[in-house]
Amino acid sequence: MISGNHDAPIMLAEVFGLKDQLNNNQLYFSKTIGGYPFLFLDTTTGVVSDEQLRWLKKELKSHKREVVIFMHHPPVKAGVPFMDVKYPLRNKPAVQEI
Repeated sequence: MISGNHDAPIMLAEVFGLKDQLNNNQLYFSKTIGGYPFLFLDTTTGVVSDEQLRWLKKELKSHKREVVIFMHHPPVKAGVPFMDVKYPLRNKPAVQEI
């Protein structure tokens, strides 16, 4: 479960039993599935917050293998002009740097 620009992360966390994954009202967390680390980011505000960026950097450094990241807003151009122009991830460079 991830939160995007049309979602309420607190409500999602309550409905889907993820309240322990809320961090300052943002729903981001990690989970291991089939031995692989999965990271789930909250882009409700159209950005990956500074808090999440610090967490993401730390998480990526802590894993020795590939990591799968889920996020609503793509960190690169999606090739869909309407989405790329109207709903871009507003801090793509910061996310890409990590």
